[in-house]
Amino acid sequence: MVSNNRHTSPEAQTPEAGQPLSFEYYVAGCFDLLGQEDRLRDVRSLPSSEEEEHRFMAAFRDTVDAVCGFRQWFNEYFSRYIDTPCPPQLEQFLGPSQFKETLEVGQIDRMKLQAFSDTIIVFFPLGNSFKKVQWGAIHAVLCACALLIPEFLAKGIPIRGAVELGLGVEISDGDLYGAVLSETVRLEKNAGYPRILAGKALVDFVRNNAPAPQYWFEKDDTCDDRFIVDYAGKFSRQPGNAFLKGALTKAQQYAHTELARHKQELGRFAPDELDRSKKKEKLVDYYQKLTRYLDSRLCK
Repeated sequence: MVSNNRHTSPEAQTPEAGQPLSFEYYVAGCFDLLGQEDRLRDVRSLPSSEEEEHRFMAAFRDTVDAVCGFRQWFNEYFSRYIDTPCPPQLEQFLGPSQFKETLEVGQIDRMKLQAFSDTIIVFFPLGNSFKKVQWGAIHAVLCACALLIPEFLAKGIPIRGAVELGLGVEISDGDLYGAVLSETVRLEKNAGYPRILAGKALVDFVRNNAPAPQYWFEKDDTCDDRFIVDYAGKFSRQPGNAFLKGALTKAQQYAHTELARHKQELGRFAPDELDRSKKKEKLVDYYQKLTRYLDSRLCK
């Protein structure tokens, strides 16, 4: 049961309709497609020759295909999950009694997706209209986190993200505002290398309230001991997740290949190319951390 989860203030109203705003606890996820700035380097001005036209269109298709595939993955994933009466692993996540109660309540309530360029925001209220915790929605987002990174890394597309629980308000339909969003975005920006950070409020809530033992969150012991969605750890070894092995192996190979490439390219910069050298040093650092994480999990 979720008590005092919503506060409606007559003193705060939406600008458009003059309706009172309802403040609630939300779970939010922020996911960012990395590397698009470099891909857009060749599409900053209109082409003036046939050669530039070919380069322009190739670069544009490259980045647009990545962004469209990113959005399509999210839309299809959540559509399938929400329309599935009994999503995989939900009973294991909740335990029998909570699972039965979740099924009786029905579908996930008010889950929204927002897309801004190469970033996607997913959010939903912690409690549904029955004042029950939306465990099905929490499970859906955590599964998305755990599946998203390896699937896209296996395709050579790095992604970074964060999930958190906090206070927010929809100032219009589908337009979330508040501490939960600012904190989730802050976590994503500070995640560094391709991984998904988990905020303390969400970690504490799940660990203290989920009926079944949890395997989602672990400290990133290969980097900075911050909580992450440990997609290559215990989650990947749960019954029914064997299909992830191939994607994780490809993700590991991709990480090692990119690390070697960026190291090699770093050594080619001239002394006067300081800005480019610093960017490349950051990429070397990111892929060193990513390979360290994947190697530590996949060797077990």
